[in-house]
Amino acid sequence: MPILTRYLEPEDFGKLAIFAAVLTLIGPLAHLALYSFISVEFFQKSKDHLNSVISNIVLLIPIVGLILSALLFISKIIFGNYLGLPTYCYLLIPLLAVFQNYKAITLSIYRNLSKAMNFGAVNITTTALNFGLSILLVIGIGLGWQGRVNAQIFASLFMGVVSIFLLKKEGYFSFKLGKKIVKENLAFSFPLIPSIFAISIINQIDRFFIKEIAGESALGMYAIGTSFGMIITFFLYSFEQIIVPSIYKTLSANKNKAANRKVLMSFTKFYGILVFVLAFLISAGSYLLLELNFLPEKYLSARKFIFWIAIAYALWGMCTMLTPYINFSKKTKYLLWATGIGCIINLVANYFFIHQYGAIGAAYSKVLTFGVVLVLYWYFGKKLMKMNWFQKGSFSFSKKEFLNLLG
Repeated sequence: MPILTRYLEPEDFGKLAIFAAVLTLIGPLAHLALYSFISVEFFQKSKDHLNSVISNIVLLIPIVGLILSALLFISKIIFGNYLGLPTYCYLLIPLLAVFQNYKAITLSIYRNLSKAMNFGAVNITTTALNFGLSILLVIGIGLGWQGRVNAQIFASLFMGVVSIFLLKKEGYFSFKLGKKIVKENLAFSFPLIPSIFAISIINQIDRFFIKEIAGESALGMYAIGTSFGMIITFFLYSFEQIIVPSIYKTLSANKNKAANRKVLMSFTKFYGILVFVLAFLISAGSYLLLELNFLPEKYLSARKFIFWIAIAYALWGMCTMLTPYINFSKKTKYLLWATGIGCIINLVANYFFIHQYGAIGAAYSKVLTFGVVLVLYWYFGKKLMKMNWFQKGSFSFSKKEFLNLLG
């Protein structure tokens, strides 16, 4: 960012924000929420069964991607260039989402196998490739914001292909097809698709509201501020990779169920305190960076968004810790209820808040929405898993219990 902001204008970051928003919105439709099934089944089924599950997923989602590419391209013909993106983006964004999902599946396998070095190598290689190509295309060749888009496309496509080879190497991909497995996958995943799509809307729809109401320049400033606030998601994502598989593994254990659930409840509440402390620290650190000329002066007004975005994603970080309880019960319709309500609140709040307060209204809307979704996730998780979150002693756990939880 300190490099690109010296070569790109706020309007350019507005265009990049729209590209990222469309990619995120297409993602759930491209992968059909199938990879969520892998984590739920991983500690309960054999490797051969998982091989069949993953093989079916890997071979099914490109078909979905091609259909989405055709639909997106047809929409451009009918409605014109309503996104303000080059024509090839309409064709490639769904396929890009497919290849990103191949990487996500591979990372999920490494995470569940506790292969942290492999997990890190895939992520770092992707980032390094993305970064290097962005510098080359934006600064070296002078392609502007489109150079950044092209770098993301190439890096994702390349790592998607690499991920298929890595899955085969680990023994989780062998072109095994099965109608029964496809039906099982889809039966679990279909209720999740609207839920994940609703989350994507909550995360990204504010970009479109800001673009239409406040303009691309305001959207660019919002995107910059959001990037700082979302630094918290780097930590949340790292914690999630360790903790979520441990939650599934602990819930799957047949022994000491009551004691295990008490540890899970205690840790989840401790985690909640941790993420909000992180949100405050990241906000303070970001303000300091901006005061030290980390970005050109014309971008300093982006700092007003940082705190609210950090708080919003701290709330979402708590939601991700509660999701496994609902997924494990396989009552995924409750996720749809929670995110559907959140989506409606978000759409209404964005419209009124942005008109009333400008682009900062989108940040207020996100805090309100994730707060409501968190309350609903907690309520449904408590109901499905019969966990008493306020029982005596449910906030204490020993170091040994904590380490056992993390495996």
